Amino acid sequence: MAVSELDIRLWRDPVLGRNGTELQSGNGRRFGPLIRNEVTIAVVTSGMLRYRVGRSEAVAGAGQMVLVGAGEAFAGETPDGWSWRVFYPDLDTLADMASRLPAGPPPRGPQPTAGGDGEYVRRLMTLHRAIEANADNPLARQQAFAEAMGLVLASGALPSSHPRSDSRAIRRAIECVKARFSDPELSVAELAAAAGYSPYHFMRSFQAAVGVTAHSYVVQCRVHAARALLADGVPAAEVASAAGFADQSHLIRQFKAVHGITPGLFAEGCRRRAERRPAAVGERLGAISRR
Repeated sequence: MAVSELDIRLWRDPVLGRNGTELQSGNGRRFGPLIRNEVTIAVVTSGMLRYRVGRSEAVAGAGQMVLVGAGEAFAGETPDGWSWRVFYPDLDTLADMASRLPAGPPPRGPQPTAGGDGEYVRRLMTLHRAIEANADNPLARQQAFAEAMGLVLASGALPSSHPRSDSRAIRRAIECVKARFSDPELSVAELAAAAGYSPYHFMRSFQAAVGVTAHSYVVQCRVHAARALLADGVPAAEVASAAGFADQSHLIRQFKAVHGITPGLFAEGCRRRAERRPAAVGERLGAISRR
């Protein structure tokens, strides 16, 4: 699981959406498989992206959009690389915005989706650039974000959240991971026991159902928790311990493997747009530490 570090920018903007929204821009050659708890709305700005969502494969070129539902394994690789701009809105934010549309929430489209009207996609690119450029103007960022999400919702093509597995056994293992991902002693044997499988059968079944190995899934849960804490200004050493990493060096290695940038660069990008919320930071750190 790796991302090629070329010119990658990833940050969380606390003023966008109900819980803050992560955005990404830059170039890449390879990533994933990644599993995000948020919807992925990616616009390819140059080059060609060959990607896989679950068992489906497709290609998106410059001026095309890729939509991936929350919980779907997403991977891509192109030797010559591509550039893109990505929104990662959470489902609560999208539900809030969809409820305000005149016709109510739109129908959900197929997964994965690559395409989009040229002018519509260009508008999304422009709005994403405006959000990135206005680091010191929260109102401008909020307005651009609301317009961008309004465009996507009105299109009716937005993918919904899909279950990661139809298997009750695998769902039990996933719930175990969610409850204990920060426990450094969590083992495959325990996850297999939660599923009611032998360890070998569990490892094969989990990867087939979810799209990543059980180990990779645990790491991604830890990295997801680390992103939230880093965005709230928690020091990396505390983040490493709270999210279940052995130490800060382990956090750096795994974070960079997943996202292509270091935790420090991610935190720096977030700081430029951050509104300090001490109470929220303490509550989030305590919740993860109690797992």
